[in-house]
This record gives sequence, structure tokens and C-alpha cells, in this order.
Amino acid sequence: SAIFYRTDMFTCLASGTKWLSNTPDTAGSKYSYTEGGTTYTANYPRIMTYVVLQRKSDGAKFIYVNAHLDNNGSNDGTVAEKIRDGQVKILLAEIQKLYKAHGNLPTIVTGDFNTQPGTASYTTMVQNGFADSSKVAKQSETNRTFNGNSDSGNVIFDYVFVSSDLANIVQTYKVCPEKRDGKWISDHNAIIANVVIPTAQTKS
Repeated sequence: SAIFYRTDMFTCLASGTKWLSNTPDTAGSKYSYTEGGTTYTANYPRIMTYVVLQRKSDGAKFIYVNAHLDNNGSNDGTVAEKIRDGQVKILLAEIQKLYKAHGNLPTIVTGDFNTQPGTASYTTMVQNGFADSSKVAKQSETNRTFNGNSDSGNVIFDYVFVSSDLANIVQTYKVCPEKRDGKWISDHNAIIANVVIPTAQTKS
């Protein structure tokens, strides 16, 4: 879940990778939970990458997280969503650790969440102070972000979430074209949000 940033504009103060599992510091670990005596496990190791960046022009700091949650795979939809919800809770806990280390900075979380709006994991993000850029941007469009290399379907799996202090200053959100010269670019569509990072460095 790579993060690219402009080194002429930003200084990286901290960065790292955590596994979205019961043991976030154990490389290659998978999330699991037990219910009714049965243990259910994610299909793949899933991760979040983070950076703490400082803008060179004015010293403003913010956190950027890029993540990839588990797909359904061999799990049924209910089990898979409980796994994703658990992974989101771990992601949020890791962000809280970053706040303790660096202050309550404006935060952007992006990634393939493998879940649609309104599900448990999506709702957990929203209930913990993160807004979906597609819903709060001053100019926005709502299009599918997962195409599966098919002209049919209307699935949204990918998001740009912003912390509450950024929710009112997301300028634009758009979903990029699916094809170039008639060929699929990817089974997911790129999404772009224009988010203004304020000079103020901490949340109110």
C-alpha cells in the first residue's frame, strides 16, 4: 500500500507499515476472530502504510494512511465483513497511537476497503470521525470504483476518508476513466480528492 509524496513540498517525519491483524507488529499476520467456538481468519495478510508529513512552506503537519482490507474470498459475506470491521478497528487504534506520538493531526485515509457504503466497516470509519470525501466534497461525482473488467455493475470499494477537521474543505472528488484506448486500465478505477491541509496543525 505504497504512498508517494513530493519531496520538494513535504518532509517525512515518520513512516511505517502495520498489519491489520490481532498482532499489528507481526509481519505477515492475518486477522482472525472466534465466534461460537469457530475461528474465522482473513484470506490474506492485509496492511496499512502511514506517513507523517510536514509541509515545507509553512510547517503544517498531517497524517496519511493507505490501507487494503480483506476480500470475501473463501469466507461468506457476513464473516468477511466482520473481519473487515475488525481490521478497521485496528487501523483506527494505530491512528490513535500516531496521535499520541505526533499530536491530533489532520488525517487522510485511503484504500481499497473491499466493502460498500453502509456496511459495518464503512460505518465504523464514519462513526469514528472520518468523512467520505465523495459525500462532503464541494464538487463530487458518485461512480463505481470497482469494475471487475466488466461494463456492468455499480460497486464502490475504494475511498478517500478525511478526519472531521478536513471534511468541510475537501474541494473535489472524482473517479477516473476506466479505459484508455478501449482497454481496461485496472479492475479498480483510480479516485482523486483535492484536500486542503490547513495551516493549523492540530484539531480543535
